[in-house]
Amino acid sequence: MMKGFEHSGFWWDPRDPGTKWPGTLTFDPVTGASLKLTVTFTPAQLFGESREFDVIHGETAGSLPVTLLHCFERGASEMFANAVIVGFHADQPDPPIAVAAAVIENLKEWWGQNALSHDPLLTFPNIGVRYTQPEATEVDDDAIIRTTIHSSPLASFERTSVSVEEEIRIEMTASEARPLSAFRQRIHACQDLLSIASLTLCNVEELRLVPPSDDGKHKVVGRFYAVPVFKNPAEGWPDFLFRHKDIAPRVREVFSAWLNNAERLSAVRSLYMSAAYGKSFLELRLLAFAQAAEAYHRRMYEGQDLYMDAGTYERNILPGLQAAIPESLGSSHAQALRNRLKYGNQISFPRRLRTLFKEHEAALATVIPNPCGWVERIVDYRNDLTHHPVVDDRSDVDKIGLIRCNWVLRILLDLCFLKSMAIDAEGIKQLAEGCERYRQIKQRFFRAPVSS
Repeated sequence: MMKGFEHSGFWWDPRDPGTKWPGTLTFDPVTGASLKLTVTFTPAQLFGESREFDVIHGETAGSLPVTLLHCFERGASEMFANAVIVGFHADQPDPPIAVAAAVIENLKEWWGQNALSHDPLLTFPNIGVRYTQPEATEVDDDAIIRTTIHSSPLASFERTSVSVEEEIRIEMTASEARPLSAFRQRIHACQDLLSIASLTLCNVEELRLVPPSDDGKHKVVGRFYAVPVFKNPAEGWPDFLFRHKDIAPRVREVFSAWLNNAERLSAVRSLYMSAAYGKSFLELRLLAFAQAAEAYHRRMYEGQDLYMDAGTYERNILPGLQAAIPESLGSSHAQALRNRLKYGNQISFPRRLRTLFKEHEAALATVIPNPCGWVERIVDYRNDLTHHPVVDDRSDVDKIGLIRCNWVLRILLDLCFLKSMAIDAEGIKQLAEGCERYRQIKQRFFRAPVSS
């Protein structure tokens, strides 16, 4: 998780750089960034009539430039900023960036390689430590942004003590300066890849930004701070579905495929993460997982999820169905039926789910006996939660059944994500077989098979 800080200094609206006010900027990784001004002023006295500000500049007592992004007033003497850049002044809320480097939770454990070694020429009590920096590993290059994984030492030398730690980071270098948002989207995709790989939510611990320069040299490095997705500090022990060593010969192909699918799967990833790591009821988790599975199928099987040819349906079937709507119906009811018929050629949710289960049946079977036997139960739960508003008509909810359905859907989505990383069916099965977390889930929830 990003570390908190506090900086005192002077702050101003770039539109009026001659008017500066003293204040203290505090960043907390849970509550965010707050600028408290030393003297209370009215909004009109401070920054004019506007109450929201794309950019605010500041300079700390140590002459460190700071940029506050997407700010708004939270009181007569307090501003809230959605993000902070410490190290340079940005002139716009989505500034151009040349290089971004992210240290992400569990990346070091996932990477699993260590360039630190002891000096074998020395024997105790003589001690020697050697660090030979390895070459960066390129994992993607789409001619717009080149993505690499770097190792570098973090060393501290004092009079009576020395410490050396290795840092593993994902570095993205643009062929030409790109908006900060473009880097953040890719870094978010890398976070999700690591979250899927480690089966725990992975936040950005540090994000460094390098703005473009006229000569192309990296003269300035800033650090970006924003409130991460909240995670209970007691959680987060990684139990890897796969590590770098498992995909090392194909690491570039895995990253490139995932980054290529990142935008298409953005909604799927968000639904999955909210269900897997959000603090919601079992019913809401099941709905989110089910919606994620449906959204995945819609995006990854686009054009293959129709009952018949789209043109034939629109020309020969749809007009007749719409014409059969009785004129006696109210306009609102008739319009609702027309909208349903418009999408009537798309296959149903149960059929989408069966397709995904069948495709990943072998890998699912390493954890869940008779995996396809869960489709009907999941569909029934989802339909009951979605389409039956009358409480008296509902049977008692089987909480253990809900938990098991949630695990089935979550594991199914894990496997779907692996396919989106260009891992083949046999590779997916091997990763599922070797996953300790899956083994524990199987022992706890799926000892007995479920009949179809």
